[in-house]
Amino acid sequence: MTRITGEVVIAIVSGSVILFVFIGFVIRNALQRRVDRNLPIQTTQSRVLFKRIEEFRNGQNSPSMNHYFVKFEIESGNQEFKIWSKEKYDELVLGQEGYLKYQLKKNTALFIDFSQS
Repeated sequence: MTRITGEVVIAIVSGSVILFVFIGFVIRNALQRRVDRNLPIQTTQSRVLFKRIEEFRNGQNSPSMNHYFVKFEIESGNQEFKIWSKEKYDELVLGQEGYLKYQLKKNTALFIDFSQS
């Protein structure tokens, strides 16, 4: 008969806890994505207020990546969005007015499009 030592029990319990936490995390994220997908896309008149580029590096010798941000003046106040395309970022001009299409999610505001009025 094989004896189960305390170390084996601790390893099994620890592994089970980690597995359940991981499964809970996956389920919670899947449910949040489902909610986010069903949020309405909003379109509002807006004006480009500010543009900035943030350089990002993983380490000293790693290549840099640029993240593009634009702040818009909208009816509810000012809102900054990350712009995923450098081409779209370059098209936007300070003071430009038009229609902003975006989606407000739980933790972020998602830029969809901007078209001149």
